[in-house]
Amino acid sequence: MDYQLPFYLYSALLSYGVPPSSNDWKLYQNFGFQLESIGLWTWAIYVYSFLPNEVARKRAIQETLNRFAPFIGSEEADFLNHKLQVPIEWIHESQAYYSCYLSKIEDQYFHLRAAQLHSPLLHLFFSDVIPQLVLQGKFFEIETLLPSLSSTNDAKGWEIAEIFLKFPPILSQFQRLKQSPDSEDLGNLENELLTLCKNISILSKRSLSPPVIQRASMAELAGQIANLLVEVKKLKFQAGGQSLSREVSELAPLTLDLPLSPDVRLHHLQDLSAYFMAMPVSLPSIMA
Repeated sequence: MDYQLPFYLYSALLSYGVPPSSNDWKLYQNFGFQLESIGLWTWAIYVYSFLPNEVARKRAIQETLNRFAPFIGSEEADFLNHKLQVPIEWIHESQAYYSCYLSKIEDQYFHLRAAQLHSPLLHLFFSDVIPQLVLQGKFFEIETLLPSLSSTNDAKGWEIAEIFLKFPPILSQFQRLKQSPDSEDLGNLENELLTLCKNISILSKRSLSPPVIQRASMAELAGQIANLLVEVKKLKFQAGGQSLSREVSELAPLTLDLPLSPDVRLHHLQDLSAYFMAMPVSLPSIMA
């Protein structure tokens, strides 16, 4: 059945003051389905906007946006938003779902942020965005992408994200001290790194089966922290510290406790062993 003529006739009757029918939603719904079936989905949304029930209207429009998300370009989005007054957040939400289907994490993050969907945005940020940035070595981009939400600290996954967020400032401080070493500042930096090591070790043991990408990113960060600790020890020695070999070799137990991958752990322990072998050993005199 063609619902085009009934729709226009009913609209004309309403304009002349005829009381609306309690079943008019069926007309709007059927005509909308008809338009969708021939590819005129944007006009189907226009028809759904006449649905009298607010909940049903929102649901019909959002479901249509989700179904036709692959066909929403800048022109269609502009028409929907400016001509049909469809909230831009609804459009971005449909694009976020489609980006998730395509496994396009960056696009999904952008659309979730534009749609102001705070809970799924934080979940994506903690579970995918941060680990990818860590694995790519883009530590300084983590804080710039962090959603500015008051509920961040209570969100699931914040404990892991907090460790990742603490590393970039430490890295910046190390780069500064590398140019002009200061014993006190280096000592404070070393303590911060040791605290970070302790936290990441506890967290890795508490998480029984984290996703692969999170395990990989935690291992990458742990490796960066372990290497940075050695470099800080070297700077402390240059700034007037003593017994570089002994201090560096004492990091071995810490390395065993970090969630490093087996090959990285072995390589790091071999480096520490080299410092230990270089440490002078005091032997008793045979003449005593």
